[in-house]
Amino acid sequence: MPKISIIIPVYGVEQYLPHCLDSILTQSFTDYEVVLVDDCSKDNSGKICDQYAAKDSRISVIHKKRNEGLGYARRDGLAAASGEWILFVDSDDWIAPETLSILSQNTGDDIDILVFGITLCHENANGEAIRNEVISPAPAKALARQEIGNLLAALDSRRSFPYMCNKLYRSLFLSESGVAFNTIQSMEDFFYNIEVFPKARGIQVIPQPLYHYRKPARETLASAYNPDFFELCKKRNEAEKDYLRKMDAWTEENLQKLDLIHLNHLISCMIKNTAKNSPLTKKEQKQKAKQILTDPHTRELLRHIHCGGLKYRIILLIFKCRLSFAAVWVGRLANKQKA
Repeated sequence: MPKISIIIPVYGVEQYLPHCLDSILTQSFTDYEVVLVDDCSKDNSGKICDQYAAKDSRISVIHKKRNEGLGYARRDGLAAASGEWILFVDSDDWIAPETLSILSQNTGDDIDILVFGITLCHENANGEAIRNEVISPAPAKALARQEIGNLLAALDSRRSFPYMCNKLYRSLFLSESGVAFNTIQSMEDFFYNIEVFPKARGIQVIPQPLYHYRKPARETLASAYNPDFFELCKKRNEAEKDYLRKMDAWTEENLQKLDLIHLNHLISCMIKNTAKNSPLTKKEQKQKAKQILTDPHTRELLRHIHCGGLKYRIILLIFKCRLSFAAVWVGRLANKQKA
């Protein structure tokens, strides 16, 4: 049994996959296996998988017969993995030198999940690195129920909770948890973690940004139009609050952290609805804004949220007064700044 199984779903990433695999194969820590799941790639990704597997016996390849998406690829990879711990890596990303060694040194017997930092690597249209954004969670160790409950708000407020790629999971824990991989677009990692975290005996957090998350210019998750995004954000916020209740972590401090996260998601809704690829007319954008601002879930948030900063105070005033035309302009202005 290897110490760590690295599961990598692969689809259409021939230009990135060698970099990803080389970052693993050059690690000084060697007690690992790599499970590549080729999700019916149409480019040369499947061939690259086979080439690397031929060179290193620690690499195995699953060639799926039909494309089923990220969640099912992870499921199939997990079923084939034999390691004590599981690391999920996206095939267009990479890990820092000594990542596996550092992770191995922090795998205590009393923890089931190890959380670590992440670096968002932004690229321009030519694929050149333009800036790195480091996300480092505060060091912590949570063993008691309420401690694990508080950890959700602490991690999510520092943008470290939703990802699966910045977490090392105990293999036996995942199999016994009964949590299935989902196919919710945009937020599949979040909804997996929010089911898994309450079941953990203990969770360790280290700040080192060991995972490098590629953010190419073509990536539009942050601003692309998504007709279901508002409902997903509501479901996300409700799931977090249910988590706090379940874990005896329902405190004003935790609620305020989650409310601020949801407020930022409401702003993202305005950004997405006014994005370049949005099919909505100006009239429809205003109608969507009105729908969001008059929704009971939004009204409840706006009654209780407290936040500082001039930008947030202005946006809160616009939202509280249900000024849908001004909310649309918030989205348009944000899109202009991103351009």
